Amino acid sequence: MQTLEKRSAIVVIVIAMLLVSSVSTTAEARGGRGPDPQGIFDRCVDFIDHHTERCNNRTVRHAKEAVAEIRKLLEAGEVEAAREVAAEAIRKIEAHTAQCIELIRRRCIHCAERLVALGEDRLAARLREHCAQQLDSIKNHRDRAIGFIRSQFRAVGSG
Repeated sequence: MQTLEKRSAIVVIVIAMLLVSSVSTTAEARGGRGPDPQGIFDRCVDFIDHHTERCNNRTVRHAKEAVAEIRKLLEAGEVEAAREVAAEAIRKIEAHTAQCIELIRRRCIHCAERLVALGEDRLAARLREHCAQQLDSIKNHRDRAIGFIRSQFRAVGSG
């Protein structure tokens, strides 16, 4: 039993040494400095861009699927059913984009605060500008998608 305990202790010590080694190697690669501001900026921008693209793609997909169904219903004379599909699609798009906006907004604030804490006010300002552009992109996609859905009812009457 003692041999097993000794082996476990040795394994723990080796793991601890490896962790310390990897941390010191990372610090050495940065010249002994703390966090890399440009790396933080780049990771944040990648996260924001990835989630903006996913959100916009989902918004477009929801709108296209809804419009296809709405057109079929309108062709069949099912105006009220088409209006229900439109209303549900708009609710989904609005809810989804609100979640995206909140996620990206929180990440932008977090990243900008980290950069400011590191004395990187210019990088933080660049990040905030990038965030504003991406949030505008989500809002524009949302508004165009909703407009596209509503436009299906122009020939039928008020929509």
